[in-house]
Amino acid sequence: MYRLFQFVVIFLLSVSVSNANPPFSISGTVSDKQTGERLMFVNIGIEGTLSGTSSNALGEFTLTIPANLTDKNIYFSAIGYQNRSLPIASLTGKASVEVELESLTYGIEDIEVSTKSRVMYRIVRDASRAVSELFIAQAFSASAIYSSEKFIDQVAENKREALVTISDATGYGNKRDAFKARNYRFDKVKRNFDVENLKQGTTSMDELLTLDLLREPFNVSDTVYLSEYDLDMHRAEELNGDSVWVIAFRHSNPNASRTGNYYVTSYQGRLYISKTHKVLLKAETQIHSEMLSPINPDIAVQAEKAHTNVNLHYTTTYKNTDEGFMPDKFIVDKNYTTEKGERVRTLASLLYLGTETDEPVLMTSRQYYENLMSDPDFWLSFEQ
Repeated sequence: MYRLFQFVVIFLLSVSVSNANPPFSISGTVSDKQTGERLMFVNIGIEGTLSGTSSNALGEFTLTIPANLTDKNIYFSAIGYQNRSLPIASLTGKASVEVELESLTYGIEDIEVSTKSRVMYRIVRDASRAVSELFIAQAFSASAIYSSEKFIDQVAENKREALVTISDATGYGNKRDAFKARNYRFDKVKRNFDVENLKQGTTSMDELLTLDLLREPFNVSDTVYLSEYDLDMHRAEELNGDSVWVIAFRHSNPNASRTGNYYVTSYQGRLYISKTHKVLLKAETQIHSEMLSPINPDIAVQAEKAHTNVNLHYTTTYKNTDEGFMPDKFIVDKNYTTEKGERVRTLASLLYLGTETDEPVLMTSRQYYENLMSDPDFWLSFEQ
């Protein structure tokens, strides 16, 4: 009876002590110190113990602290960020705590394979999110040189060069409005053929503008769809005096919404991302499709009227200016077989010369059909 009484007393004392020092919780958010972006899946725990949790998709967390561990520290760790440790005592008594983590300077070559994959996605996401800060994020107009040339069975045919004006009503602040915000017109032109029908007057301007990956949605630079792509790191290189990461990408199930090509069978390329500015400087994209509509690549076409065995190589480059980063040059290199069995190669490019942001020339339509008279005197003075 005495032993039972002793056990009850010890149990009641333990309950009393436990109730005097119950566990408590610390709640808050984790974010990127530089950008303020909330960080998901951050590892959070009490140092030297198995007690821990992780931040959710909104960067929020709640961690339960046992009463006997209040003298410990809480650690925060995430791929691509410096670890951080904070004393529990410094976080208690607050309704919500805000923890900021600093980005690491990536040394991708020295990271283990499983971690390297996550860092590559992080690098591409950072480059995409930096666009609104580092690129021209306001209305602007730009002058550019358009050129195109067609070869049939390796013999040069039609050639066109033009001075064009391009306007963007919003700049790089919003991908979703790209098509309606950008318009263009042909100001001067020279060509070695006469425009006698719609086909001859049609240009590759729309196709060239879609190469502006950072302005167009639904591609590898769109963070919403980045997880659909397989990434592979190549060795670092130099590009225009800047050290860059070269990251290969491939979509395992490409379709028209991601490529702008209705019959696409393969879609891959490389991204060249500046280590200094953390922005995309160059992109190369290779597309193969079984067929292609002569009118528009993203629509279906009858087989007897389609181009076949189509290979596309796209090159996109950006440059840094006093006004911010902007397009530099877009290049389309297209090879295909016509319904007549001719092997055709078409080259088209758009070279940006300069921008105007103070008083931009904003247009409300696109000049799809070009039939201007050539002005030899202008081109003579322009080339000089």
